[in-house]
Amino acid sequence: MRSKDGYILWPIYFDISKTRKEGRKVPKALAIENPSLQMISEAATKLNLNPIEERDSRYPRFWWDKSGKILVDKKDRKYNLILGIAGQLKRPNEKGGSSKDLS
Repeated sequence: MRSKDGYILWPIYFDISKTRKEGRKVPKALAIENPSLQMISEAATKLNLNPIEERDSRYPRFWWDKSGKILVDKKDRKYNLILGIAGQLKRPNEKGGSSKDLS
């Protein structure tokens, strides 16, 4: 998938330790500590966004850090997708277990 066919999501969008100026896109109430590509990819999969991980990518503001990025389908406005993924990331942490424990 090319980036114009989908949205690019960076882990920094969901990182509670970053400020809005540094790149966090979600409110602190929805942010988590150290979001990984795998966590974001699993949340995007639950929302049927067909995520594709690119591990060697670097967020432009922090070019020295290989944080990676996720490409997802354009099924809604980007901010709405970011909020949906943030909600999925927050759910398991609030219940004290992982999503795999809930089946």
